[in-house]
Amino acid sequence: SVWTPEDALEIATLEAADLISIYVAKSGGLFPARQVAHVAQAAGISCNVNGSVEFGVGNAASLHLIASAQNIDLPALIPVTNIEGREQVEVVNKFYLDDIIREPFDYDDGYLRIPEGPGLGIEIDEEKLHKYCVS
Repeated sequence: SVWTPEDALEIATLEAADLISIYVAKSGGLFPARQVAHVAQAAGISCNVNGSVEFGVGNAASLHLIASAQNIDLPALIPVTNIEGREQVEVVNKFYLDDIIREPFDYDDGYLRIPEGPGLGIEIDEEKLHKYCVS
């Protein structure tokens, strides 16, 4: 995986990879992750976006990044979390039993749908946020 735009530029200059894997959290957020994708696109390198232990907020950010760049055209691994009290999905993040977002992600035929609405298209469940807060 590549964390920074500078890393992506070095990979491109050295012709060291045929694809770049982007992690939004490791890149420092959506903007730097998007910069990685831009550098890769300029070099003609395809990308994918992956996650590891993100909650729904991080997953939503990853989905929006995927939708924002033409060269993010390879399959992604995004560990969708379950929401307590809701129908459990089959492909989930094994680290969490619940999430802090109000609604689960929609998916169809193995594809997650990009959340729509203001911001990342998700709402935070304030009660759960306080419930899981560690002081």
